[in-house]
Amino acid sequence: MPRLSQNPANLAPFINTPAASTQARRVQSANTTVDRPSTQERELGNESVVGTSFDTPDVSVAVEANLVNGRLLAIVANRDPDNTFTNQSVLDMVGQNDIDLMMVQRNTQRDAWLQTVYVKQAGIGTYRIAASTDASSTETFELQATNKTAFERFVQVDNLVAGSNGQTAFTLTADPVELTRGSAAGNSLISAAFAQPNEPSTYLVEDVDYTVAGSTVTLTNADYIAEVVSGTQFLFSYQLPGSTPAGDSYQPKDLTSPAAIRGYYHVPVTITVSGTSVQTTGVQSIEATANFGIEQEVGMGSQAIGYFRAEPAEVTGNFTVFAERYTLEKLMIAGVTNSSDTDYPIDAYRDDIIITLQFKDPDTGATQRTDVLSGLVITGDGKDIAVGTAVGKQFNFSAATNFNWLTTKHV
Repeated sequence: MPRLSQNPANLAPFINTPAASTQARRVQSANTTVDRPSTQERELGNESVVGTSFDTPDVSVAVEANLVNGRLLAIVANRDPDNTFTNQSVLDMVGQNDIDLMMVQRNTQRDAWLQTVYVKQAGIGTYRIAASTDASSTETFELQATNKTAFERFVQVDNLVAGSNGQTAFTLTADPVELTRGSAAGNSLISAAFAQPNEPSTYLVEDVDYTVAGSTVTLTNADYIAEVVSGTQFLFSYQLPGSTPAGDSYQPKDLTSPAAIRGYYHVPVTITVSGTSVQTTGVQSIEATANFGIEQEVGMGSQAIGYFRAEPAEVTGNFTVFAERYTLEKLMIAGVTNSSDTDYPIDAYRDDIIITLQFKDPDTGATQRTDVLSGLVITGDGKDIAVGTAVGKQFNFSAATNFNWLTTKHV
């Protein structure tokens, strides 16, 4: 008897931006939850419910992947994942960007496409990295959206590039099949957006910002037309007419990136204060989270979606370390490891702590990615002491004055 459930090997997450539609690799989980806030409407003089009204759907998506390099972060940030970059701000790369997500399902024989679940214009609410001695390093994106649609007609994603300043007409691969249900019924496109290379996306509303006639998309919003220059990137997704393309539509497997990077030996952690650096050999785990405080914004009588984001983002984290002596506390309080001070109170931690993480290929030892979090302050610590267990110290930290989170993609 065939299995009743879906096989995760036959479900592939794709990230769509104006730069490209790319199958995300090393993903370990992709979870969605949907809430349709509803109200039962009643009236005086009637014992029955007269109807049900709905507010904007609340769609939450969480994508967790093994952190093996900077490719996935680059894809989400509308960058070319094959290019390297140096000391780019994580908060700038993902904090202002919206993306489309597709979950593409293929059949059991893995030779044909079955269905696509599409989430349009998902705003990134939080970004988290984590590493430990006994688990694979991970990065997690938590996103918010107002829609989720399943398609049993093949979803085509066209990534086009403007050839001149002010270009208004763009030709699709085929004539789109109109949507038939929901608030977007009658639209030709599932999603439309544009961006400059390496920059956040701007989403377009059909019949407000553009029109569709046959296979031609024409921009009509003068403000957006003024932003189009040679090289501006566009994303257009739509239902493809006719028969489904042959094959499962999956992209080639990533055979070059590490499968995973575990913390032991392959993720060295360095703590620097006032020019003094200590590679903390006893670190057991570390994580850091940027919370952008995202809130959805919609308007009356419009399909437009916006997101409010708190600036600056709230950055918090923690690390656990095995250490017999108080060298680390001395560094984070006095700024040196050989301080002549005799007391180190909890309220004396400095606010210029720097944590550097390197993620190295387990096979070659080559550094794949480096993250530097600077301008940190310790907000709390703890120690668990029990018979028969190793004693570890946990330090909680948050962003302080002059905080920055810079990342370098080495390969």
